[in-house]
Amino acid sequence: MATLEEKSKGILKVGEHCRQCHQVDFLPFVCDECGHNYCSSHKLPESHGCKRSDRVVPAEQQQRQKTSPSPPLYKQQSQVTTTTNATTPSPPATKSKNALPSLGRLKSLLSSSTNKPKTKSPQLSLLDLKRSALGDASIPTHLRRYVYVQRPETSYVDPISGETGTRPEKVKALFFSKDWVVGRVLDMACRKLDVSNNNSSDPTNRLGLYKNGHLLQYGAKFGDLVKDGSTLVVQKTNN
Repeated sequence: MATLEEKSKGILKVGEHCRQCHQVDFLPFVCDECGHNYCSSHKLPESHGCKRSDRVVPAEQQQRQKTSPSPPLYKQQSQVTTTTNATTPSPPATKSKNALPSLGRLKSLLSSSTNKPKTKSPQLSLLDLKRSALGDASIPTHLRRYVYVQRPETSYVDPISGETGTRPEKVKALFFSKDWVVGRVLDMACRKLDVSNNNSSDPTNRLGLYKNGHLLQYGAKFGDLVKDGSTLVVQKTNN
């Protein structure tokens, strides 16, 4: 039967001494870095000034290291290479001799590209034309032909004062029916452009509708001769 003295010694052997404050802790913490025992107040590595060089490897861990197979050679080499790269300081960055000329060429290319005038695609240009075009609202959408009609600069005589004046060039976005004849389109274009059309009363000063310098025949179907986006000119015909 154990004596009282032996029992007291057994109680004192319970727990471990904290390596930092030397107090007995019945549930000590083992540091993963150095392997020493610490109380709850000094269990974190930063609370006891942990150093990896002071690490104590327990006997069980030593036995596992002996029995566990060594890693492949390529892994060891990669670890050595990684460690070397991590500890070797990187050399200071130096500017390449070709850096400034390359930067200058890049700036010149960017400036030249931004200075180029931006041209719209034909689809966008036609969309803008349809949005701004004027015409007879009763014409069905599927029968409309969208064009630009130009009135060149012309001289005229005021019927009241008899003075001669000049009408400036004028261009309007208009739409007409594809089924109309050219003569009807010409009458509508003259009204939109403020041009006096006396074809029926003055055959010597007849006006015509021109496309690319060619006179469109008055009785021809407008949709057969003109496509969307075309530019037409109202001017006197050569009799």
